[in-house]
Amino acid sequence: MNSKNLKVIAAVILSCLIMIVIVISTPKPEPRRSKRRLPSKRIDPEYLRLANQALSKTNKANGAILQKLRSQLANEKKVDFSPLTATNIAAIDALAEADKSIKLCNEELQDLNKEEVSPTILIQANMKLIASLNEISEIVKALNTEVQHLKKENTQPLPPAIEKVVDASTKLTNAVEKGTKALDETISAYREYYQLDQL
Repeated sequence: MNSKNLKVIAAVILSCLIMIVIVISTPKPEPRRSKRRLPSKRIDPEYLRLANQALSKTNKANGAILQKLRSQLANEKKVDFSPLTATNIAAIDALAEADKSIKLCNEELQDLNKEEVSPTILIQANMKLIASLNEISEIVKALNTEVQHLKKENTQPLPPAIEKVVDASTKLTNAVEKGTKALDETISAYREYYQLDQL
């Protein structure tokens, strides 16, 4: 092996060693962090509790109506429907309070710093929940009107009047199911917005 070959081999080895040193000494780039920033201002989840409470009161009102109807159909004598009015009004008031709270939440979300993560997902979920609660509120009001008709009848209510109450009650049951789904979706959106595992 002549000196020329030795020099070439030495140069190759030296180049490899320099490359290894460079690779080792070069700082590794940090994984690129998402530009998404957590919101600096926390939105109070109280409106979610109020929505849940409103749905619960609506279920209670609907259950009370169905129980009174069962009693009416099982007995010859007239059942007193008066207590149902207070239960229905409590549900309507709770729905209105939840609606107002959700709207305030959306106003706060829209006022957040534009550099923060976009609150669109939560605003949209809140809007669906508002629409659902408004639908429920309208049905409860209609149901309350039908109950008032039952109260006014001095004798045993006629089948058409009872049928109207049952129809309204069925609509309310379906609307509450949709409302519960909308609330679940809003809770999921809230978690995603704040990247929480649990509320």
